Amino acid sequence: MLGLTLGDAIEHLYRYGKLEDSIVKALSVGSRARLLRVLEVLEGEGVVQRAEEAYVLVDPLRGLEVLNSLRCVDVSRLTRFIEWSDFEEFVARVLSEEGYRVFRDVRRTSISRFQIDVLGLDPSRGIGLVVECKRWQRVLSSMSRLAEAARSHVERTRKLVRVCEWVAVSMPELRRVRELLPVIVTLAQPSIPIVEGVPIVSVATLRDFARNAEDYAEELEAVRIENRCWVRGGSTCGST
Repeated sequence: MLGLTLGDAIEHLYRYGKLEDSIVKALSVGSRARLLRVLEVLEGEGVVQRAEEAYVLVDPLRGLEVLNSLRCVDVSRLTRFIEWSDFEEFVARVLSEEGYRVFRDVRRTSISRFQIDVLGLDPSRGIGLVVECKRWQRVLSSMSRLAEAARSHVERTRKLVRVCEWVAVSMPELRRVRELLPVIVTLAQPSIPIVEGVPIVSVATLRDFARNAEDYAEELEAVRIENRCWVRGGSTCGST
């Protein structure tokens, strides 16, 4: 364990789901002190728990958020250890915590087929986030492939709007949202913030994006699709 760094220790935590005290003690005095401060923050945020002389990882995706804010490790090293089911669940949880009404796996299998990973609706702000979750370990180097993914997601959102009456039967909140914003959420930190009008957002920065979606959309000149089923005044029974 000679030369073990703080980053190595955190990667061990994510790879194996726990970080033993023996590994913590193997770090140099300075690195160990920094690691213990980080672990204290992670424990306070509910990311890790103490158990049997080890720190056990219980909320890895929340951990990415916290570690990104601390700027103590390269979180891109950790994304390959994230499970797909945890990824989608985390996206839904963040949107819910930020005041969105969340729907997962929204799909239509007949005419105008589409499938949406996560749909977050905030009637109080009149905005909806149509989220495509991409488990890219690094954001694609091929711009053509990235652009294709963005265009496909815009079309997916347009299909949702085309059949909004059908969708609103099971989620009447849709009628209280004036516009929909297609967003791609990735595990890795994107090198560019927007492609083909679609914001590319990492899980580590998703919370800030959700909280300030309108500002980001305006600043990035993102695609914003008008919801033709929007009912002015928030009523779901029709306009007056």
